[in-house]
Formats: sequence, C-alpha cells, structure tokens
Amino acid sequence: FIHLGNDSHIDGLINFEKLRMVAKEVRHICNICSTKYDPSNMFLSTNNSFQSALVSGMATLKRTKNRRGSALPNAKKMYEEALMVRRVRAYLSNIPSITDEDKITELSNQCEPPVKRRDQSPSVNNSPNMEEKRIMTLI
Repeated sequence: FIHLGNDSHIDGLINFEKLRMVAKEVRHICNICSTKYDPSNMFLSTNNSFQSALVSGMATLKRTKNRRGSALPNAKKMYEEALMVRRVRAYLSNIPSITDEDKITELSNQCEPPVKRRDQSPSVNNSPNMEEKRIMTLI
C-alpha cells in the first residue's frame, strides 16, 4: 500500500520518502526470504513431530553477525521456539475465517467507508481575484 497511498511526485519533485519506505519494505522481505526453512513442514497439521517443529522454529530465530562460536542456538531457546510455533499453528488452524468475498467487502466498508470525492470548490488559489493579483505582481 506504500505505492498506492503515496504520490511519486510532489510539487514536481520526486518523493524520496516514498522510495525510502519501499526500499525498507523490500529489504525486510529479502531478510525474511533469506532465512532457512523446511518447506515440507510448512503446511502440515498441528500434530507435527517435535523435530519438525524444531526445524521450522529455527527459521524464526534472528540471525546476527555477532553470534558466539556455536552455529546452533541453545536448547532452551530452540524448545521455546518450537512451543511457540505449535501454539501459533494451533491458534491459526482453529480461528474461524470468512470466505464469502461479498461479506468481507461489506465488513470492510463498515470499518472504513469508501471516500466520497466532492466537486472541487473554488479555493483561494483558484479564485479569479488571486490570479489577477499574481499577474499584476509579475508586471
């Protein structure tokens, strides 16, 4: 929504703030994509073995440059990650979801009604008197 919600040009100038936000999100997605995971265990039911939960739990650990000599995290942290993965999967598998798109659209419009555009009313900058004043100051 960064691309849709922000203009590419403001007052004829490139909107670098928008470009920074897009670059930040691209970096974030690249970081997520670079973590290792086991795709065969991604969509399995919640009755996974402990080992597969550990493998998928390791993908959620943050990779840092200043890690101590061991390549693997400690056992307690791996166990806690595995439990968290199981809890999240159990929660997501039991959560009710609405698949009727018309109902979803209706609920969305209740939360955020569509923006109604008004006819452009004359503003101070567009008034004929203001335009005459500009011409007079240029002459």
